[in-house]
Amino acid sequence: MAEPSEDAAPVEELHAYGNGPGPSPIPLSPEFEWVSLTAAEASTYRELRILRGDLDFTISVLTGLLDEWDPGGFETDTRDVGRDIHRARWNAALVAYARTFLSGVGQRLDPAIFDVDAADLHAYFMRLRNRHVAHSVSEFEQTGVVIGLAGDDPPTVVGLLDYLSTEQSPGKTRAEELLTLAQLARKALDERLEAERERLLAYARSIVEDLTKRQRIEEIPASAFGDEVRPEWRPWCYSPTSRTSFDGRPVWEAIQGESRWIRDLRDRAINSGFVPPDPP
Repeated sequence: MAEPSEDAAPVEELHAYGNGPGPSPIPLSPEFEWVSLTAAEASTYRELRILRGDLDFTISVLTGLLDEWDPGGFETDTRDVGRDIHRARWNAALVAYARTFLSGVGQRLDPAIFDVDAADLHAYFMRLRNRHVAHSVSEFEQTGVVIGLAGDDPPTVVGLLDYLSTEQSPGKTRAEELLTLAQLARKALDERLEAERERLLAYARSIVEDLTKRQRIEEIPASAFGDEVRPEWRPWCYSPTSRTSFDGRPVWEAIQGESRWIRDLRDRAINSGFVPPDPP
């Protein structure tokens, strides 16, 4: 068997996109025999790798946005596609950045990685995400109604106008600041990934006899998402008034054996009264 190389590039950049929305499978090098670590064995690394993908996306989008920044290129009195695309790209970058810090079932970054000034900026961007982009509880939006009057004694109401003033993006300086934060976060994350990578390599060497008994794999599988929603992703897409999933199976039967995230969603649905539990 050929000797393995010291380093391997993340597979994300190697995915070949076809006509569909998801990547194609990636054949693995026939020089080596390949086996998978289980989800439990590699859980920390897998979760950190997802965060790395979010930060890569944030940095890529912000870099492109800044390269093309043209504040004079948008209409100010009418809605236009260019301005909406600009806003969509900014929102996407901000949401992906925030995902790496928000609490959840997996690994997250701690804002303590930042110094005082950077932490203040981070708090601003998280508030912007939480109160303006993800939720409509926002000091960044103002709306109102004005009434037109004409004549006097008494005046006549001649019309009504409404207005909406909303932050499209916080400006080029803020975009540059978010890019800097994302780069700092990625550097801190890479240190954790490298430590976890070394731990997994040491673990693999310690169980090499067990690894030789595992099923060989020949390719990295394609994305789970595509034109069709796979049946195993349907259980959490059920009606709140029904205890059956869209594929017709009982909800809990459909969910049985699914991921920790889906099982957690099931438990929260029961606890909130969203759907009743199965009878005893």
